[in-house]
Amino acid sequence: MADRQSRSDSVPTPPPSLEDLTSLSSENKKEETAHKVQVTVKKWNAVALWSWDTKQDTCAICRNLNMELCISCQVRGGQERGSESGGGGECSMAWGVCTHTFHFHCIVGWIEQHDTCPLCAAPWDFQKRPA
Repeated sequence: MADRQSRSDSVPTPPPSLEDLTSLSSENKKEETAHKVQVTVKKWNAVALWSWDTKQDTCAICRNLNMELCISCQVRGGQERGSESGGGGECSMAWGVCTHTFHFHCIVGWIEQHDTCPLCAAPWDFQKRPA
């Protein structure tokens, strides 16, 4: 019985007031900011990537990625593109009126024997650059 009376006599503690909570949260924030480590950026290097704006990402003639050298440029070592070291040149892209893209050397070799696009068989003509 005594246990029941002590349990019923005990009054539950009221929840903390709004002022108590705000004071606690401001104290916690002060403690958190005191323990934060400040970082100083001494050097920043930006990195950018680019790619050709094409529907396909590989040349259908040589099967290399558009971003890579074509087979002709790889055989020549990239020297034709102005690379003094002889291996890090660039291979230009050729767009057709049909919107298919190929490495320039690949399509030139193709149109020497055929007069159509290798993918859609439309008559091949180079797409003109907008003025």
